[in-house]
Amino acid sequence: MKLATFFFGASAFLATLFIVPAFGQTGITLNQANMPLSASSFVVDSLSFSSFTNPPEGAAQTWNYTSGQITVYHAETFYASTDPSFSPSAIYDTIGFDPLVSHNGSVYGINYHHVYAASASAITNPGIALSAQAYNIGSVSGNSTDSLWVPQQDAMYSSPETYLALPATFGTNWSTANTRLSIDMKVKIAILAGVGYPGVTDFNKVSYFTTSDSVVGWGNLIVSTHSGTSASMPVLMVKTKTIRTDSFYLNNTVPPSLVLEGFGLAEGTVTTSYSYHFMAEGSVLPLFAVDYSDPNYSTPTDYYSYQSAPASVAAAASENNGLHIFPNPAQSRTFYVQVDHPILPTDQIQVMDATGKVVSFTHAAPALNGTLVSISLPAGSAAGTYFIQIRRANGAVEQSKLELAP
Repeated sequence: MKLATFFFGASAFLATLFIVPAFGQTGITLNQANMPLSASSFVVDSLSFSSFTNPPEGAAQTWNYTSGQITVYHAETFYASTDPSFSPSAIYDTIGFDPLVSHNGSVYGINYHHVYAASASAITNPGIALSAQAYNIGSVSGNSTDSLWVPQQDAMYSSPETYLALPATFGTNWSTANTRLSIDMKVKIAILAGVGYPGVTDFNKVSYFTTSDSVVGWGNLIVSTHSGTSASMPVLMVKTKTIRTDSFYLNNTVPPSLVLEGFGLAEGTVTTSYSYHFMAEGSVLPLFAVDYSDPNYSTPTDYYSYQSAPASVAAAASENNGLHIFPNPAQSRTFYVQVDHPILPTDQIQVMDATGKVVSFTHAAPALNGTLVSISLPAGSAAGTYFIQIRRANGAVEQSKLELAP
């Protein structure tokens, strides 16, 4: 999966003041013993480069990306899964976002938790967990009462998708073919009644994933992170390719093309993503990732570094990252957020509780930097810690912490 839409957890802390010993002529070997899955917190950095040298593949490489500038950063957390649908050792990330509808420059989608499980032969993605959520889609359909909602569910892949084959070393490769994932939803859209659909209609998004990954290099990596330059770390360079085909169904049938086109959808939409991931021992998340727009891996689009960190460090990274909350602690369910960067129509504002559950999600109204934006928590929201996020269309996230007083 492309790591700009799905952010994964990590469990290895990147120290900055130690020397990594030399390793063998085939590089490191990643296995179940040195790639444990555990609850952890980390900081994700979006990087920019004035000049970027594409990483060479091959043995005994040295990759230096310390010239990267941190543009946006945010904290993410992995939790031990208690969901009986997944294995007892599984972990799930704070939140992911799956795009659904594109309309007039805005992207609408649904939120989920991506789950990871491990065995001696692989780290896999068995499925995703979705909390109940509902959205007004009147700005897309033209009817203010139209809505889409997602029941709480575990959406399982038809067979677990392999994220990292184990053991992995230079030359290891793996693939999955036509892995199916279905997300069940419901819609209430007035215009559908005119073409024979009931008032409330079952809506399904069915996606097929074909992946092809291989370890194409090994060496040492050093990269910019939120807390400074990382140590020089021994890594494996993993080349990833994911082909995704999306289909949509209303009441278990393919909708008329006119209905799909009205919502910016098309039957059988194919999206292909390409990335390099630099993997180290102890971290299910790559230390550095580069996304590309082309099959030659020559046109990079996004850069990310990932630093595992104690919860206190991750929390500090969350408290003031382009967002300023007033008052904080809040005495009522309504508060204000001031933004350092303009809010665009393609951006989304969401509120999560301390467990990572999304309690509020809206598509943002445009606002200039310095503008105060009013946000209200749902009725009945309990006192405690909440995280306010602005999620940008390019995958960047700005986040701050709110305390709601009793």
